[in-house]
Amino acid sequence: MNCTNLIKLILRFNYLESNISALDFSRLSRLQILDLGYDNFTGSFPQSICSCKSLTAIRVAGNNLTGRISSKVAALPSLSYLALSYNTFSNVSEAIKILAVSKRLTVLFLTQSFYDEALPEEKSFIRPDRFKNLQILSLRGCKLRGEVPAWLVNMKKNHRHNSRLVRNSAILVLFNLLHNLLTGKIPPQLSRLHALVSEKDATKLNQTNFELPIFDVIQKTTYLQFNWMESLPSGIYIKGNSITDSIPVELSQLRNLQELDLSENLLSGSIPPEFSNLTNLEMLDLTQNNLEGEIPASLQSLHFLSEFNVSYNKLEGPIPTGGQFDTFTEYSYIGNLGLCGQVLQQSCVHSSIGRTRHKEDAKSESSYRKLFLDGFSIGFSTVLTTVLAITGFCLWNML
Repeated sequence: MNCTNLIKLILRFNYLESNISALDFSRLSRLQILDLGYDNFTGSFPQSICSCKSLTAIRVAGNNLTGRISSKVAALPSLSYLALSYNTFSNVSEAIKILAVSKRLTVLFLTQSFYDEALPEEKSFIRPDRFKNLQILSLRGCKLRGEVPAWLVNMKKNHRHNSRLVRNSAILVLFNLLHNLLTGKIPPQLSRLHALVSEKDATKLNQTNFELPIFDVIQKTTYLQFNWMESLPSGIYIKGNSITDSIPVELSQLRNLQELDLSENLLSGSIPPEFSNLTNLEMLDLTQNNLEGEIPASLQSLHFLSEFNVSYNKLEGPIPTGGQFDTFTEYSYIGNLGLCGQVLQQSCVHSSIGRTRHKEDAKSESSYRKLFLDGFSIGFSTVLTTVLAITGFCLWNML
């Protein structure tokens, strides 16, 4: 703390221990980069860090910090990178409201930082002009309750174009809500994520370099390092929640989207054939839902698709062939009893006949059941009438 000329302090991936909330950072007026990630620090988020007005990047991820996020963080004028992941902070709503005011914040990792809290749902939770430059948001693994937040797609960005003010929708390119407790539907408004629609905006954002490398699980189980935006796949990850209803066809407008993971939810309906418009899509995971119908043959046109999984749904019909579909194995389709094709060693002719017979058998069984019930009803009615007649005759003679 006496090194007043420090510009960068990087201590990540060590076994350092102390209560960092007791440290006084106020003398480090020139400090731009602070990386205390993945150590064994304890305490709360240091209030004195907020006096370092030159800070552009802060990482305290992977420690044992508790408490709440200081409101003074939003006053850091140059902060663009903030990683608070893998701690035990509280009051996620307050934290998001505080950080939304930060004018230059582009990267925000809150992965596994808040537990068993409710995520605000209302569109007015934060003003539309908040998170002006946010490109990456991760709330993965926080066990948050509620619905997919509508305020995320309600955010706007103002910029000048030909002497007039233009309002575009949010410029998020990575949106991670994996493994929470969210319910409800996927908001169709996600199609308004402008950077995933406009190729011009995507190209501009790809030139962004991160102040600190990103070490985080994005979709896979391994940790990867990303140093600039171009190396980071654009993606929407909502795996492992309880999302219901159908997949919004509006998502097909996100032509710059590279990864879409909607697996392990309660989605129903069919796979939108319009997903063939996602020409940059590299990964599509719809595993463990209740999807029905056929796999759209139009997806054959997705030439960059290298990962595809629809296992454990209720899909049926022939598996598309040609293009990238010739590279996927049976593990992409298992758990769908109605699917057929060479990759499953299941002839679609026999499968089609089987489905037809199954429908006919079901129809015949229904007809037999109806005939039996009708016959039983008529027979029972006749017997009952006869019994009543005999009983009445006997009673008359007795009288």
